[in-house]
Amino acid sequence: MRGRDQYSLGCLAKLRRCSPQEEKVQLEWKGILSEVRFQQALLERDYPDHARHPLLVGFKQWVDLFRQRYLRRTLVALAIPFFQQFSGINAFVYYAPTFFEALGQSDNNSLILSGMVNICQFVGGVPIMLYLDRVGRRKLAIYGGIAMAIPHLVMAGLMNRFSSDWASHQAVGWFCVALIYLYVLSYSISYGPLAWVLPAEVFPSPKRAKGVGAATGMIWLANFIIGVVVPEMLLKLGWGTYLFFGIFCVAAAVFSFFLVPETSNKSLEQVAAGFGDELIDEERNLQSRISGEVWHGYGSHAEKEARV
Repeated sequence: MRGRDQYSLGCLAKLRRCSPQEEKVQLEWKGILSEVRFQQALLERDYPDHARHPLLVGFKQWVDLFRQRYLRRTLVALAIPFFQQFSGINAFVYYAPTFFEALGQSDNNSLILSGMVNICQFVGGVPIMLYLDRVGRRKLAIYGGIAMAIPHLVMAGLMNRFSSDWASHQAVGWFCVALIYLYVLSYSISYGPLAWVLPAEVFPSPKRAKGVGAATGMIWLANFIIGVVVPEMLLKLGWGTYLFFGIFCVAAAVFSFFLVPETSNKSLEQVAAGFGDELIDEERNLQSRISGEVWHGYGSHAEKEARV
């Protein structure tokens, strides 16, 4: 809490491309301010020694992520990055030439096609930056998992059938190359950004820093595992490598269907309701009191300052 309330109002107005005096900006700003102050009050209530023992409080906050109240949020925040990596994206980024050679491509073609993987990521990433909020996180998590699974599973079947003689089935080999690019595009518009955006939106303010830190740690841990095991998988499993990644993509879609709520364009209170949070009477009264203070304390005075 830095007390820069009016500055935050100005930033929100710029973000929404509206005047600070507009009612919808005022409503959103006061809602955010109420939630921030409510979460700060909970922090002071639950950790009265937070100023004197910040390290101990920090450890307790890590533990709190896995308590029942926040467990579903933590599960979502860790699972989406996990599925991002186990969809196979960095397997293709790290070992793309090996994958393309396994599809019957020459060494020279494999290097050229490998460069196209990163171009596909860029091509898919640009439009989703513009439409991420319109599409919604939940839809991307569900349909993105399905869209990534289909190329993997089709490639698994084709490799199982034709990998012993690519020279006689070059068209099938090129079709598999196209499927890899289709997977990369599907990843770039779904789980690519989701693993970074969603964890920051599922946690309340006091838990957000720890929650996002845990999600980022999951990304790098899963990334490390993929980097280590994929070469051995290609040698021993062959087409089963695609089946492996396809199964995890399907699991991502199923997980998202049952456990991931929509967080796009939602207030902190609406996100909490999406996770089924229920406030006890004491907290509800505290929240009502703080909301009243904010709404009565920032009336015409806030609007006057915003005009300056």
